Formats: sequence, structure tokens, C-alpha cells
Amino acid sequence: MSADATKPKPKLRLLKRHEDYTIGIVCALPKEARAVRAAFDFTVPSSEMLGPVEGDSNAYSYGTMGNYHVVLAHLSGMGKNSAKAAAENMARSFRNIKLCLLVGICGIVPKIARQEAVLGDVVVSTMVKQYDLGRLYPSGFQSKDTVASSLRKAPIEVANFISYLEASDELHLHTLDHLAALEQKALKDYRLAEYLYPYSVEDHIEDHLYKPNYIHKHRDSTCKFCDAGNFCQAAADDDCEELDCGTSELISRTRVQQIANVCTETTNSPSERQQKLAELLPRIFLGVVASGDTVMKSGAVRDEIAKKHKIVAFEMEGAGVWDSLPTVVVKGACDYGDSHKNKKFQEYAALTAAACAKALLDIVQMGIPRNVEYGSDDAPRQTQQEQQAQQARVADTGRSDGHVFSGTFTGSNFGIGETYNSGGDMYFGGSPQNRGRRG
Repeated sequence: MSADATKPKPKLRLLKRHEDYTIGIVCALPKEARAVRAAFDFTVPSSEMLGPVEGDSNAYSYGTMGNYHVVLAHLSGMGKNSAKAAAENMARSFRNIKLCLLVGICGIVPKIARQEAVLGDVVVSTMVKQYDLGRLYPSGFQSKDTVASSLRKAPIEVANFISYLEASDELHLHTLDHLAALEQKALKDYRLAEYLYPYSVEDHIEDHLYKPNYIHKHRDSTCKFCDAGNFCQAAADDDCEELDCGTSELISRTRVQQIANVCTETTNSPSERQQKLAELLPRIFLGVVASGDTVMKSGAVRDEIAKKHKIVAFEMEGAGVWDSLPTVVVKGACDYGDSHKNKKFQEYAALTAAACAKALLDIVQMGIPRNVEYGSDDAPRQTQQEQQAQQARVADTGRSDGHVFSGTFTGSNFGIGETYNSGGDMYFGGSPQNRGRRG
């Protein structure tokens, strides 16, 4: 028998109390939460989950991302009211949450700081603007002019961390690494296949941006609603191919053409295609995220609001979470917020957002102690902070032992990558010296 075979099995120490969790994640849609769970290094089985707190109606998943235990709240619906209720419940049950990541999908502004934005890119909030809060005048709706008039400023720790991200390329590099790992998982697991970049050889790719005033409508002059310039539900339910939305009204973009060339190259294997796509997307844009209960489906209105408030994306939950928890919005672009929007990019956008959220936890600088413990059967040497935590457990429960998961980590319960121990710090998915680097 080899020496390795006789070594004690690795253990992951599960957090025993709600107040031990410092990282929260909120997802509005099941497809968003599924992408986040795919990014977990370890998923806590339901039999080992913490019990519910009285009065908390949220449903939670628990797992680890890198050096942190995370708790994921599953929302029952979209919109800021649902998000607000979920965030308030999380804040009551998990009193020591230092950072909440709102992860999911959004509509992106097509050009940000003179840069092309394409579907699959990711936005990270510097602030959240509640754009549907304001006054309705005879001349039209006027939203309030400043974020401060509707939502509180970001906590100083969050603001400083965002400032660091704006000056560094670490987030982009780490996101690419995590996305590559998730895409490899999707290539091997048919249940995640829909999360790969959507394309077809016949139609090239599905990333189509139309001119802002080109409306998604019936064009055969037989629809009384469309002919009158009114909203038509039948047209909204049909896709652009069925309505014959003209290619002459498409806006030509360099990045989209480069992506199309990769997708339609018949000599590329699936793995080669994903590797080449990683050179083109996602890009990460930091800026003000517009949040409201109204789904943005107008290119002209989108551009007007974006120009007035320097908006980079539109979504529906940020305003609900922002005032309850220290929040960073991380959302992948699934459409352009115009009348031609569809759902073809939602899964891929959710995956790029999940990769970016995991990357944020690689480099977070907010004084949040790492709390993933991993080692042999022998009790590790306790730091002063761990001793204090143990004393608190004894005071609360009369027990000094933690809740321990014992077993062999596999690809199904631990995730992709290896584990390295360097001076007491834990690195998941690569060696410390190679974190964030691409070979």
C-alpha cells in the first residue's frame, strides 16, 4: 500500500452557525442560481445544511467558493420587492454578512465608454440607480437625478474595493480562469450544455444589435396594432426570424464578427472553440447599474437613460438588495434592452456572471477573514481568532467541536482543480504563484 493511500482523508469544516457566514449571494432566477452552484467548489448536501431561522421564508444553498463559505438565497420571482424581502431575511438570519453579490443576467448598453459591449460581457456595479423612481409630468416621466436621492451610498469598504477593481486587471484574469473551468464542466455534463456560448453554423451567432429606433413588429401591414404604432403582444412573442427583422438594420460590430469567425470555423473542436472565445469575451465593465421593476425593451429609451445617468446596464433586483446589505451587482449581458430582446443568451450570460462573482471572491479586499478550513484528521493549530470563535461556540452550545465534513473530494462534490496549502492560505484551482495567470 502506498504512503498516499494511508494518509487521512481530507476534511472540510462546515460552518455551524448562521453568524459564521460573511459572504451572501442572491439570484432571482433558477437558471442564475444553477450557474452559481456550478461555480461552487463544494456544495453542502441538504442533510448537512443549517436549519432555518424562524421568520425567514428564504430558501438557501450553501457551498464554498475559493477561500470562503457562501450562502445563496433563491428568490421566488424577479423585481426589487422580491429582492428586498429576500435581502432583509438574509440580513436578519446571517447577521455578519460583509458582502452580498447579486448575480444574474441583465440588459447591457451596446457602447460603454466608446467600447463595444456584446452579449456575454459582464457588468459590475459601482453604484445602483433606481431609474423608475420619479415623477410623471404631462410631458413624460422624469426620474430623480441622483443616486443619493433614492438609494444610500455604497459602504466605504465596498466603495474602496470597487476603486481597487477599476485600477487592476486581476478581476478579468481570474474571471477567464473560472469561466474556462465552468465551460469544461459544461462540455462534460449534458445538464449544463445550454450554458455554453449559443451559436449555429447556419445563422452564425445570435448576437444581433438593431438600430435603436428599429422596432420589433409585424411588417406585412395586416396587424392593426403594429400599423398604428401600438404595442402588439403577438409580435413580442415572435422572434426576429419570424417577423423578418431586416439585416439591413443591424449595426455592424468588430467583436461580434470576430466571435462569429471562431464559432463558424468547422475545424475547431468544442474545446478549441471555447479557448478561442475566451480571447474575445467576456469583457468586464464597471459602472452605474440601472434598476427597476420595468423591463427595458426600448433601444431609444435605453440610450436616453444611459446617456443621462451614465448607465452601463439595466436589471430588476439591485435596488431591492442595495439598502439591506453591502452589495455588488454582478450580471452577465443577455440582451440589449431593446424590443428585439430574447432569451437565447440567458444561460451563457448567467455563467459568465457566476465566473466573475467567483473571481471577485479571489481578490476581495474588505477585511473579510477567509473561513474555509481544510486539512488532515489532526486538529490544526488554532489562531487567536479561531480560539475566540471556539470559546464563543462553547458559550452558545456547550460544545467545542465544529461541524466537520469527512470524505474524499471528487469532481462532483469539490469542483474542478487542485488544492494547495501555502503558509496557511488556501488556493483552489491553481498554485498561488499562478493565480489569475493564463498560460
